[in-house]
Amino acid sequence: MSIRPLAKGGAFGLLTLVVEKASALVLVVALARTLGPDDYGRYSFVIAYLTLFQILADMGLETTLLRRLSQEPEQRGAWLSNALAMRISLAATSATIAVALTPVAAPGKPEIRPLVAIGAAGLLFASQPGFRALLRAEQRLDRVLQLAVATNGLLFVLVGAALWRAATLPWVFAAIATAHLAGFVLAGFAVRGTFRFRLAADPGRLRALAIDAWPVGANFFVIMVGLRIAPVLLMSYRGPVDVGYFSSAMRLAEALNLVADGLMLAVFPILARLAATNHDALLDLSRVAAKVLAAVLLGVALALSELAPDVLAILFGEPFRAAGTALVLLTWFALLASLGTLYTNLLVALGRQRVLFGLNAVSAVLQVGLQLVLVSSFGLLGAAAGAVLASVANHLALYLLPGTREWIRPCVHGALPLVALAVALLAGASLVPGPAPARALGLVVAFGGLAVAGRGVGRADVDRLRRAVAAD
Repeated sequence: MSIRPLAKGGAFGLLTLVVEKASALVLVVALARTLGPDDYGRYSFVIAYLTLFQILADMGLETTLLRRLSQEPEQRGAWLSNALAMRISLAATSATIAVALTPVAAPGKPEIRPLVAIGAAGLLFASQPGFRALLRAEQRLDRVLQLAVATNGLLFVLVGAALWRAATLPWVFAAIATAHLAGFVLAGFAVRGTFRFRLAADPGRLRALAIDAWPVGANFFVIMVGLRIAPVLLMSYRGPVDVGYFSSAMRLAEALNLVADGLMLAVFPILARLAATNHDALLDLSRVAAKVLAAVLLGVALALSELAPDVLAILFGEPFRAAGTALVLLTWFALLASLGTLYTNLLVALGRQRVLFGLNAVSAVLQVGLQLVLVSSFGLLGAAAGAVLASVANHLALYLLPGTREWIRPCVHGALPLVALAVALLAGASLVPGPAPARALGLVVAFGGLAVAGRGVGRADVDRLRRAVAAD
């Protein structure tokens, strides 16, 4: 395989994530400026809460299905029909549990439960489950992009109509659920040439999917518990306004993960094939991917170290400056999360997802414990610091554990010099006078120039990437 199809697929994958994450960001900006602070905080809480059940609705099935579709192309129809049946069953169960447990997550707030019930309907169809995996396996990432544009365009039309009609949360969540359903139908139409929609219940295939998928889903779930515990605790300790502040900063940080998500859309099928055929090429590809992610995310982190309060004020309104320091911390969490996305895809390609589960479960427990202490004592800043500290501990464990270090250390060693350079620049930034935008620009330019001059990134990485892709 040449590098050109990979670059083309990566570009489509990145554009897809740009559309989806930019749409999500524009949506929360519009809601923050349209709804009152309390309603916006409730919206943020419901989204954070339902994210946990979105993970349960998929339970790692999408990644596992993509692996099967990539490795067994002649059996794609059989795998997909069984996966769709499993996915719909999981989603219906997850939605029911989400509604039932709402009083536990939001005690004393009965107005939340109807919102969860409406929003949970979207769990069945979010991100075109199954169909997107088929399109990725077929390397039809241009069609994935088209579906993202169509679905998010419809989302804006429906949410805009809901806000124009009543500007109330039930209408907003109904619009979101409807857009997800329409996206699923459009995706089914897009794959009609290679797959006609049907459900199947082959016990052997369902068992194989479940055995492979549950460690992946369990990993994502425990990670998300750690991430989403902060809004739940903030709702209890500080109220919906602080939930809105934190969720807005976290939304910006999570939007930065689009680089990793877009890269993995194109790279994961190659990782899966190299894992079975060429481990040296696999290590080369993952190392280059880590350096790319670190270079991009560190540049953004350096800029936001100077501009975070202004960015929040411009996007969400002047009161959101209160979350500026939290956003600075969360940009470093975004870097760790992006590298974590690479690690997860790499270990799943190697079939080592069970190792991840135990580690991430411990990390989630650690993060919940940290958040209980830090949120109760420091509120917004405590929530951001807890996310960063737990993520650092998780990366350190992956680096040290015998079951993962062979694969993770090349990634870390590729990214670490860039991290050291960024930290050094930050340490010196406070000594440089001038307005924040000028300092931000200077940091980014200096980082890029020194990274290339010091060979942190450069021609050698392009050559390593070519060799790795050619081995596929």
